[in-house]
Formats: sequence, structure tokens, C-alpha cells
Amino acid sequence: NSVPDGVEVEMFKYRSMSGFLIMRCGGPIAWKAVRQERCSRSSCEAEIRAVDEATKEILSLRYRCDDMGLPDASSPTLLFNDNRGTVDWAKGT
Repeated sequence: NSVPDGVEVEMFKYRSMSGFLIMRCGGPIAWKAVRQERCSRSSCEAEIRAVDEATKEILSLRYRCDDMGLPDASSPTLLFNDNRGTVDWAKGT
């Protein structure tokens, strides 16, 4: 595949989408859906980037909940991911 000189190439269409939804007490409190900033080499790498973004948001929300004195701010937060490679990578296996 070659592209003639001067032809505009839409590079954004080759990047993966990342998204997350954070729920508290049965309702959404934070969500995001964007194209990733970099092109990933595999679906596992794209999922790792998405999990990283979700983790940063979860930590930010936990710090804010702790600042407000909410009682369950120190309890574990579940993070779901459907990519087996990403789950294995996170577990270190």
C-alpha cells in the first residue's frame, strides 16, 4: 500500500478507542470515551492503555471521596476488563 504525495491520510482511524464508566451507589459518576493518543500494536496493549486511564480516574475519585469523608473510600474498587492477555499481564502471569 502506498499513498500518492499530497494525499491526506487519516491516521486517527488506526488508533483504538478507550472508554470507562465508573459507578457509585448504582449510578454513573464518571465516564469517558476517546481515541487513544498512540497507535497500539495489539488489542492487549490497547486494553492496558485503557485500564491505565481508568485506574488514574479511579484513584482521583478515591482521593476526592476520602477528602469528603465518605465511609467506603478505602474499600477495594473492582475494575473489569474483558481481554485475557491484559488480565494475565495485570496478575503478572
